Amino acid sequence: MTSRLQHARLTDVNGCAESAQRTKERRMEVNTEGEDTGSERREIHFLAALLDELMRKMLAAGALTQADLNKIESAAAERVGGEPRAW
Repeated sequence: MTSRLQHARLTDVNGCAESAQRTKERRMEVNTEGEDTGSERREIHFLAALLDELMRKMLAAGALTQADLNKIESAAAERVGGEPRAW
């Protein structure tokens, strides 16, 4: 037999999981191949932010110079066909 506190916790956890699933279902954007483009876009933004933070930490720690970061940025921009950002 579960206590009221355990029941409240289970209800809260289940409610959060159901709410998260409903939110995910609403946000899902599927392209013509059936791929979830919204999910992929969020993952790319997360990875870009993660990389940006790592590069800033490496600059602050002295592991890379500003010139090094500009070279990395230029190489990446050339590879994907974008414009490099200045560090």
